[in-house]
Amino acid sequence: MAIEYMPMTKKDHKDIKRLITEAWFGEYPFKEKYIKLYASGYLNMYLSEADYKMVAKDGDKVVGFIFGNIKNAPFRQRFISKFKLLVYFIYMLFSSPGRRGIKITLITNKVNKKLLAPYKKTHKNELILFIVDEKYRGYGIGSTLEKMYTNHLKEKGIKNVFLFTDTYSNYEYYEHRGYERKGALPVDFKIKDSTIDPVSEYYIYIKEL
Repeated sequence: MAIEYMPMTKKDHKDIKRLITEAWFGEYPFKEKYIKLYASGYLNMYLSEADYKMVAKDGDKVVGFIFGNIKNAPFRQRFISKFKLLVYFIYMLFSSPGRRGIKITLITNKVNKKLLAPYKKTHKNELILFIVDEKYRGYGIGSTLEKMYTNHLKEKGIKNVFLFTDTYSNYEYYEHRGYERKGALPVDFKIKDSTIDPVSEYYIYIKEL
């Protein structure tokens, strides 16, 4: 297996949305159009923040990626991503699955702000989004992507990095990579008849570089 690591391009968006769908929305009981809407909305939300975007490829297929923040996403990227996100947001308002997605996102963002509050002045750099194709896990792809990002931060003279995760994710992986849990908050999404547990716990992890 010859995995190549390179900066993300627009051509990679389709595969990245596939990975987001498989990681987060594979069991959602909604029509495919709503799942695609979720994936597109989340991709643009994160692209509006990320200025570090690296992918791992097996041939032409993206099998893992990492988004991070060092300064700010380029203005053009922020503008386009936020405009697209606004369009998705408006469209989502007109359906029950869409409104559910908005509700979850707003609650998540509110909790994350609370978790970051004690560190906001000293911790500016975030590992925003990090997914490896389930079929490719165990080959060191995730470790390589994470190491590339943190090494890049070190080269910039940055001393730490933080990330948000939750009980639905493999947070133990980050602990093995040297991240320390600094805060936890329970979250109740107040969703009935959901395929996911509506009560979760969200975490902030920090790694000193």
